[in-house]
Amino acid sequence: NMRTWFVSFLLGLLFSFAANAGGLEKFTPEKFMAAQADGKKIALQYHADWCPTCKKQQETLGALMKNPKYKGIMFMQANYDKETDFKEKHGFKGQSTFILFKGEMEVSRSQGESDKAPLMGHLDKLA
Repeated sequence: NMRTWFVSFLLGLLFSFAANAGGLEKFTPEKFMAAQADGKKIALQYHADWCPTCKKQQETLGALMKNPKYKGIMFMQANYDKETDFKEKHGFKGQSTFILFKGEMEVSRSQGESDKAPLMGHLDKLA
């Protein structure tokens, strides 16, 4: 219906604005589940503010998300210290975990990688 279309349109604008601003989209369980239900490609970084590897990983992902090759991927960042229910559900063992989803299916997972080449290798599984 028209309302659903309008909400989807506004969310699309919001996601594209966040991506164009160079930042990773802030994770909420609702936003994540809605994106999964829509079959979107999602790159989720599990980030902790106190983690130097996370900071480097975030910078690398911020640069990679500008690559037109990855335009169709929604980049999200979840807070490792706050999203404990989600962390337990998905079995995250530590911060700087990077997980790729195609809809509800997990495609790839890594932890502690912050260099461009390995992260691109994971993103290429979705591109």
